[in-house]
Amino acid sequence: MLELHVWGPGFGLPSIDPQCLAAIAYLNLLLPRSEWKLVPSSNPLLSPNKQLPALLVTSPRPVWISGLPQIVAYFSQLPSPLDLEADLTPRERATSLALSALIQARAQPIIDLALWVDRKNYAAVTRPLIAGMLPWPMSWIEPGTRRVAARERVSVLGMAKEEEKERAPVIGETVGERAVREAEGGANVARRGEIGRELALKRVLAELVEPLLKQVLMSDGPFLLGEVPSVVDCVALGYLSCLLMPECPNDWAGEGLRKRERLAAYVHDMRARMLQGVQVGKVEKADLPWLGGVLVDGFKRTVEEWTGKKGDEEWRDEDPLVEEKKRKAAMARRREWWKSVAFVLAGVVGMGTYVVWSGIVAIGHVEDEEEEAEEEHMKDTVVRGDEEDEDGDIVRDGHEE
Repeated sequence: MLELHVWGPGFGLPSIDPQCLAAIAYLNLLLPRSEWKLVPSSNPLLSPNKQLPALLVTSPRPVWISGLPQIVAYFSQLPSPLDLEADLTPRERATSLALSALIQARAQPIIDLALWVDRKNYAAVTRPLIAGMLPWPMSWIEPGTRRVAARERVSVLGMAKEEEKERAPVIGETVGERAVREAEGGANVARRGEIGRELALKRVLAELVEPLLKQVLMSDGPFLLGEVPSVVDCVALGYLSCLLMPECPNDWAGEGLRKRERLAAYVHDMRARMLQGVQVGKVEKADLPWLGGVLVDGFKRTVEEWTGKKGDEEWRDEDPLVEEKKRKAAMARRREWWKSVAFVLAGVVGMGTYVVWSGIVAIGHVEDEEEEAEEEHMKDTVVRGDEEDEDGDIVRDGHEE
């Protein structure tokens, strides 16, 4: 029995994550439902590389396979290969690969902007949904962590910062000064900024949907490449469903898709065909695996940052130029770490040397001088025949002085 671990359900879908949705659709097309189990664990820490979707192969020994490309590669490399695209021509396979890359590259920033960066959508829809899937304290930590990651991914588009600064007051500005500024045209400037942002969002969305709409219109069957489904249909279903299905206060992404009626109809048709028989299910909260994973992961990250091993893992299995840049960055971090260690050790040794030279040695000399003075006093007392009574007074020839 295979287990597919995914992020939990939402928006009327088996999962709220596009990659997880694509993996669910792929397995549902490839295998009978009796041969695999859908587990909405919502816990990426279960898999070795901290990613979902993650396929757990339980026999002959437990093996985790994370990510849709790796899951597809696993089934195609079995002794009896299972390949959803076995009947496609080489040209069609290349088209499927290219379209899948295009969808992932252009749809993910839109999902980030619509569900995570947009404050109203995040507060009303995304955060409550994610928090409801997770045990404490991850229900407080994980939504914010994922939002920060989303903002970093879309920072190159130049729209994340504008969203956070929307209608922000000037520092030190009083209420009266703000009213004067807005009366003089500040509000109009802000409105022009909003209009510019809306146009930019529409442009980003068009760069995704227009090529896909063209492919849908060109296809001679219900799927993107004709009469048989392929991996690109799974990917398109996953990403486009996460834009079309959520009901958000600022539903610019869903509205943009619904205006392309043929493309929206394709998404609904793929949901009916590729997710047939898949139960939405219920999130399986498990506090102990989450907390244990968080503690272990935090300890590993700390060790990796100290030793520089994290950098070595980051640059593997990527583009050669990117690999080289990340390898050099990892080596630089490691050199800085060793420099810090050497600096600390040198400081400790120097301080110890100073203490021994100026403190402990001086104390040792004082003790030696005191011992020598006491010995000289005892010798003088014996020579003069002096004695001391119990109170320390000197007694000479039987008379106390």
